[in-house]
Amino acid sequence: MHSSRRRLSLRCSTPPHYLTDLKHSGVVLAEEEREEFLAEMLTQIRFFTLASHLWWGLWGAVQTKHSKIQFPFKEYSDRRLEVFALERKRLEG
Repeated sequence: MHSSRRRLSLRCSTPPHYLTDLKHSGVVLAEEEREEFLAEMLTQIRFFTLASHLWWGLWGAVQTKHSKIQFPFKEYSDRRLEVFALERKRLEG
């Protein structure tokens, strides 16, 4: 199997972006391997999305207390943490 680095390309303007290099590399995956690869990628994407919501939610909470910039950091933080909780529940369920 080739490295993930070669399979994760965002140079393509049409989905699925992460298969671009794999398609053009000459590597041919059996249907089962392709489905397994896609399932693995979707799982990773969901967890990284979850981590992103948590990260930016916590960042917004810190900014609420410390930033001098006029921005609704509290609302931003609340929304990101709300989406984090919803996505976490969906992933656990």
